[in-house]
Amino acid sequence: MPALDASGTWSGARPGRDVVLLYVSPPTDSPAARPERWPAGFASVTAGPDASAEAEIALPERAFQV
Repeated sequence: MPALDASGTWSGARPGRDVVLLYVSPPTDSPAARPERWPAGFASVTAGPDASAEAEIALPERAFQV
């Protein structure tokens, strides 16, 4: 299953938690009537003050189907 890795740095003074969202869009020449973009996956990350976190979002096969 394909996946996307994303990383970020928490700049707050306290530990924090966030959700990373991944959106996809159809090819420009797609004949299907689809929204401009739609959510394909997400991951929750937690990081301490001034710490970095990495999220891996698995993309199901259906995310690529039009």
